[in-house]
Amino acid sequence: MKLLTIAGKNIRLFSRDRTALFWVIVFPLLLITFLSLIFRGGEISVLLSVVQQDNGQLADAYVSALDNTKIFVIERIDDVAEAEARVRDGKTVAAAIIPPGFTAGSGNVRLIYDEAQGEVATIAVRTIEGVTRAFFRIQVPITIEGVYGKGEKWDPVSHFVSGMSIMFILFSAGMGISVDILNERKAGTFKQNLLAPIGRSSFLGGYFLSAFLIGCLQVLVFFGAGVGVLGLKIAGSIWLIALISAK
Repeated sequence: MKLLTIAGKNIRLFSRDRTALFWVIVFPLLLITFLSLIFRGGEISVLLSVVQQDNGQLADAYVSALDNTKIFVIERIDDVAEAEARVRDGKTVAAAIIPPGFTAGSGNVRLIYDEAQGEVATIAVRTIEGVTRAFFRIQVPITIEGVYGKGEKWDPVSHFVSGMSIMFILFSAGMGISVDILNERKAGTFKQNLLAPIGRSSFLGGYFLSAFLIGCLQVLVFFGAGVGVLGLKIAGSIWLIALISAK
């Protein structure tokens, strides 16, 4: 078919163009890898709900000690049930409830955390334990309760591999076809192709088919590197992901 001939010609030209290979395959792959590794090792910010039912100086100082860790973003809530609901709904990583008798030494801090948020929740619990231990020296007045909420840990690898892959695929497909046709016009071969017994549908179809195949190559390279090198975990059916990518 003439459509396949044109598509094959475009793919051969693409494979011989080192500049195109760099900007379509190599550069996006380097950028995805760089951003994934940078944000994977970046600073962690944990949203912590605090219900302070004790207004004494000791309770104020304890909350200030948590805030000074720079890990937590303190969210003050008045109602205990609301704080618990936010943890179970995945809206916050953990909730620290300071009881009325905390300053007098008759109540323990109650910490509720979302086990579904993995390492982030573990960091939150260990940090609060460390702050409490340092604050009270010997006795650690804290009760820890883990619940399995709806929260999901933000994974920079899945974010950048999927998001930037689609971005570069759309960019290279749209720009690639436009640039190729523009080059045909500059070279004077565009009108010749239209006058030849090819047909406009076969001519444009060949360009769209070659762009689709190059996009499939990009998906294989980007997601393959994500899984094999960056440890990307794919949830669900791989065939469904392939179908979505093809669309």
